[in-house]
Amino acid sequence: MQAERLARDFDVALEWRPFELHPETPPGGVPLERPSPRLLAYWERLEAMANDLGVTLRRPRLLPNSHLALEAAEFVRERAPDRFDAFHRELFAAYFQHGADIGDVETLVAVAREAGAPAEALREALEDRRYERAVDDATDEARAQGVSGTPTFVFDGRLPVVGAQDYAVFASVARRMGARPRELPAG
Repeated sequence: MQAERLARDFDVALEWRPFELHPETPPGGVPLERPSPRLLAYWERLEAMANDLGVTLRRPRLLPNSHLALEAAEFVRERAPDRFDAFHRELFAAYFQHGADIGDVETLVAVAREAGAPAEALREALEDRRYERAVDDATDEARAQGVSGTPTFVFDGRLPVVGAQDYAVFASVARRMGARPRELPAG
């Protein structure tokens, strides 16, 4: 949400890139029956930020393996680029607001359908694992560049901002990088 707001407010371009933070997560995910204190603190911070934006989060009961979700996003980026932003929003809502397992093919097909992306073609691509290598390569490249957390935002190829941040952090970095504010329509 913060990144999209930044793109509305400043003359910047966003490019979402896949990065698998926990490739060791098994395909069926890991139940979060007793989350660690660190994970609980993370969720409390996210919930506070979301509440400030008027969004209610739902703590997931499962830490999914995100590889298929990343593959799905790459499929949509390539096959239906005009639906990528909608797919991305729906995917985040599925996980963060509805607690859905985004490592599940049926969930991803439903997200694609909701976003207006070609759902059945996505199912085939996920079953064939057509985008597996692309996700692995992008993750390897990011790790080689020092990315170790999500989300990571790289400004102009050089100034990373790691983690969910308040909008003021993004706006400050954008200004320091020389991004010009967009003129908002009167009204």
